[in-house]
Amino acid sequence: MKNIVYRYIPFIIGMSIAPFLSGQNNTTRLDSVPVIKPKMNQDLYLFHGSGGTEIQFWKNQPVIFKGKKPLRDFGNGLLTLASGVGFGSSNDIIWRVDGRIKCNDALPDWNINLFCEGNITKDRERVRDADRSWSVETDKIKMMFWDKDATGFILEGADTVGFFLIIMDPHRNTLLNPWATEIFSQKNTQVISASKKWSLNPKYSKDVDYGVAGRFRDKNLAIISNGSTFKTWIYIQNEFKCIFSADLDDNMISKKDCVMPYFFIDQNIPETERRDLLRLAIMSRIINQAMNKSF
Repeated sequence: MKNIVYRYIPFIIGMSIAPFLSGQNNTTRLDSVPVIKPKMNQDLYLFHGSGGTEIQFWKNQPVIFKGKKPLRDFGNGLLTLASGVGFGSSNDIIWRVDGRIKCNDALPDWNINLFCEGNITKDRERVRDADRSWSVETDKIKMMFWDKDATGFILEGADTVGFFLIIMDPHRNTLLNPWATEIFSQKNTQVISASKKWSLNPKYSKDVDYGVAGRFRDKNLAIISNGSTFKTWIYIQNEFKCIFSADLDDNMISKKDCVMPYFFIDQNIPETERRDLLRLAIMSRIINQAMNKSF
């Protein structure tokens, strides 16, 4: 995997100086596809109207991809235990977050690999245990910097079918600005009842603004997610394709206040291409949850 990352880095960096998006979003010919989540707070989606497509995803805890220094950590722990003086350490690292997308059609599963810079800080303190012996208690703080050239890869079986740069300010970035300006000027038009107060409660507003710019199946790929409206826009080969209106049903939200997801897609898109777009929509949820550290 390390070779895959380094192989595509020059291309991704080059994209940052060559904007490729233009034009307007044409939403006049959209089909709406209802999406059902059988259980709250589970990452299983049933897309009705698209052949009864069922998509489920999993995401793993972040792991250190590069930069771990175990011997230094071990030495600091011994010093704390021997002297009673607390020691702290901070290491710059690269985090890796893996996700998996499984669908009930004939296509292989997708593996999503996300990489970002960050660090891990450890503070150690000697403490006395219940049996009067001494041990070292370590407090870890993990930081992930998604705004520092974070990247992602889409693997279909053994093939890398997509790679992209993650952009945390899409409405200001030259790659995505032509369409992002329009998207971020829109108000939240999510259809909900007057009793649903989640939009007024900051603790429910977990989605973030981000963009994706890269290549997918040898075509330009762009994804723009507006966290305040819970909507994600997907473009292939510089053309608008679909909108995924995300769900809101985590543990902090009561059952009556849940918001079900929706999928809006261009009527002219064939079924074979729709399968990829459904997967890309679900991938946007993996990215969002990774940024929000929802593991």
